[in-house]
Amino acid sequence: MPYRLTPVDSEQEKRILTGLIISTKFCRDALPVLKAEHLEIEYGRIFLRWVKSYYDEYRKAPGIHIQDLFEEQRPRMREEVAGLVGGFLADLSEKYSLEDDSKFNADYLLDQLRDMIRQREIGRTADRMKDFVQAGKLDEAEREMSRYRKETAQAVSLWVNPFSEEFMEAVLSEEEEFLFKFPGKLGELMGPLRREYLISFMGPMKRGKSFLLMESAVQAMLSRLKVAFINLEMRGKGSGMRLFKRVTSMSPPGKSEMIRFPVFDCARNQDGSCAKGNRVGRTSLLNAEGFRPKFENTPSGYLPCTFCRGNGTDSFLVESWWVVIKREEMTLARLKKYVSGVNMMYSAGRNFRMITYPPYSANLQDVMSDLSKLEDAEGFVPDVVVVDYADILKPEDMGDMGRDRHDRTWKGLKNLAATKKCVVITATQATRKTLDSWSVKGSDTSEDIRKQAHVELSVGINQTPPEKKRGIIRWNILFARDMDFDPRRMVVGLQNLAQGQPMLDAEDGQIDIDEGKGG
Repeated sequence: MPYRLTPVDSEQEKRILTGLIISTKFCRDALPVLKAEHLEIEYGRIFLRWVKSYYDEYRKAPGIHIQDLFEEQRPRMREEVAGLVGGFLADLSEKYSLEDDSKFNADYLLDQLRDMIRQREIGRTADRMKDFVQAGKLDEAEREMSRYRKETAQAVSLWVNPFSEEFMEAVLSEEEEFLFKFPGKLGELMGPLRREYLISFMGPMKRGKSFLLMESAVQAMLSRLKVAFINLEMRGKGSGMRLFKRVTSMSPPGKSEMIRFPVFDCARNQDGSCAKGNRVGRTSLLNAEGFRPKFENTPSGYLPCTFCRGNGTDSFLVESWWVVIKREEMTLARLKKYVSGVNMMYSAGRNFRMITYPPYSANLQDVMSDLSKLEDAEGFVPDVVVVDYADILKPEDMGDMGRDRHDRTWKGLKNLAATKKCVVITATQATRKTLDSWSVKGSDTSEDIRKQAHVELSVGINQTPPEKKRGIIRWNILFARDMDFDPRRMVVGLQNLAQGQPMLDAEDGQIDIDEGKGG
């Protein structure tokens, strides 16, 4: 039966075709239930046939080889159909990498496929039953209803046989899957972040929670994930400047200057007790009384040394000092050049979207609505949603009072992660008493401890005033659902928030800060 051109041009169908071409996982789950009659786009049926044939032979999605299949079949296709197929593939190559399906959100697309199959089958069944009823063929109408229930139930059922080979294969393959990890020691502390996780950072006010949320978004972007950044704390241009400072480390417009950045050093290097031949210098930092000088009084020739760091011994005793680096002024020309490079390496412009709401003006219903608009407009389905931050979302129900308001918001955040099959990362403020505490504990959760019941991972942000002065921050795990953890374990980090850098480096342990030692 020859194909006929149809005016239908469903964005939902296009996303499903994209999944069939890109994702082996989606092919595995979708091909057994998807039929040609479920597709209304003309070239959709062509792609389904190509993908099914390829998958049956190679047990994987065609990916970049879909172009080869197209070129092979083009001579036998009508010109107008070939034009539609070629246009779809050109658009696909602009939006996705056809060589790597590891980050594709197949689970979310499978939910959409089930909904589409139900919709199409209900419509088709209703039309057939109407024809049978009008013709007086009531037995045929009932058989049609029975057929719908049986076939559609098999296609959209969420029930699985956990002892089937297919399910065991899926579990074992997905056990190794994760979206991304933070680099270095912070990544080791937090572990890999997976779809449907709700992650929370918690700390006192003015400890850089928003900076760390922006860092989360940037790290996800650098992993070539699709990121939606929800900003409720500052105006859009301010959030944009923070993003540009993070990815460029340039100085704000109007300034071109030498910038002081903290770096790790060894305590044995600072007090001069290291006798290793590989030590970077021979000058001590501390004076005869053991006091650390102000940075501007650093002894001539003194250099931080990390030679023994990470060599598997206890030779390296973590400390920090400073280096000075020239940072150029952020001009439009420099910014465009740098962003062009980031786009080329990480597809940043394709993978990062940001929206700004005034504080307390939007709740999660508003966020979900705008995420749906983004999906409809651009086919953009985020792998990571960062909400800056949960405490200043508007209540989901204006009738909620007290703690129930916060519990409903955090349940909504968890629902967002589960519905969109994404990681949701946000932050919450610790209680007032933590302003003067050395470390944050799980019991320091503000407003409602039930927040922590909904998260997979809660990370404490710890910083005393002397640490803040030296660009030092500490992180610890407060709660974790799927891993053993020690809340006393600290990872110490270095940062320069003025340059938009909340995580320059990180190391296990802690730096002994003595305000009287200067520096």
